[in-house]
Amino acid sequence: RETPGYPSLFRIARRTGVSNRAMNLSSALTFFIVFEGLVPGWSQSVRGGKENRRLSPTNPCVLTLQETQFLAENGQPVADGSSEKESIWYCELQGEDAEVFEDSFVMVSGLDESFMSGESIQSGVTTLLAPNALIEGGHMMIPAGAQVELGKTDRRRSLAETSGTKTVLAVRVVANDASSTSSVETIRKEVFEGVGLKSQYEQCSHGKLQLIPATGTGITGGVTTVTINQSVSGKSRGIIESAVRGQLGNLANVADHVMLCLPPGTNDGWIAYAYVNSWLSVYNDEWCTYLSAQLHELGHNLNLGHSGEGSQAYDDQSGYMVSAWAQGKIYNEPFVKKCTHVNST
Repeated sequence: RETPGYPSLFRIARRTGVSNRAMNLSSALTFFIVFEGLVPGWSQSVRGGKENRRLSPTNPCVLTLQETQFLAENGQPVADGSSEKESIWYCELQGEDAEVFEDSFVMVSGLDESFMSGESIQSGVTTLLAPNALIEGGHMMIPAGAQVELGKTDRRRSLAETSGTKTVLAVRVVANDASSTSSVETIRKEVFEGVGLKSQYEQCSHGKLQLIPATGTGITGGVTTVTINQSVSGKSRGIIESAVRGQLGNLANVADHVMLCLPPGTNDGWIAYAYVNSWLSVYNDEWCTYLSAQLHELGHNLNLGHSGEGSQAYDDQSGYMVSAWAQGKIYNEPFVKKCTHVNST
């Protein structure tokens, strides 16, 4: 499947119906690096009306694993927990680098399998500085033999903390040709009221984790609306995500966790994805309002992997870190009370 979001030079990805046991993401994932050929004119491009030449990053970026789930080929949620998954390493640019390259998340290309699967790599914690790397079209391309320095981040957010009070911002998106199906009011109710993200994390953590609506200019009950000058139909989720983050601007800094509810029409049959031990989760339209998807993706933000038993990634069906959409929109009483094992003892 084509790498989401950008015209790629390299791809580091893993697509499978089965993953290794959760919680040890750095050593459990196997990556295949596929050379896809040079893109014509890649030495310089025009983005947002400005000439953007290939440049090297000047600050360490934070390595972050993106976990994506897809619908089955028939377009229905998979009932047995075997839905396809994709794991891709990104690096979150810091400081002036994010401004220079007009983006914050770039896909990492050029590092071999043994390096990326080593125990020294931890999503959301490990920083990468590659002075000879080149950033173009959403990719950080690291030449063979280039010097790479690893470190640890001094994070602004306490992302993996599973107790205390954390703020959440949900974002409804309006594009040129489509809008998020759910209204601001509907998103607010499904996330923060009744049986939803807020109530279930409070219940599952025995009151130790409180998720509250973010506040600020243009935010109503933890939800805001962002308008992008972009058509959604047939576009990849990465392109739309990048456009929304660009318009969101400083609002992304008002909350510990941000949920993007993208309009319908993007390609690739995806359901939702999140960056592990990070602040961002992204949903395909109405999946933003489904309890199973909300809990699962925020779980990844909290540094949780997929629950499993033995060699099967989703065999443990007792919590929401199974393939959350296995039961999709079913809201029977036992199902909605499943926990994510956050501070459950």
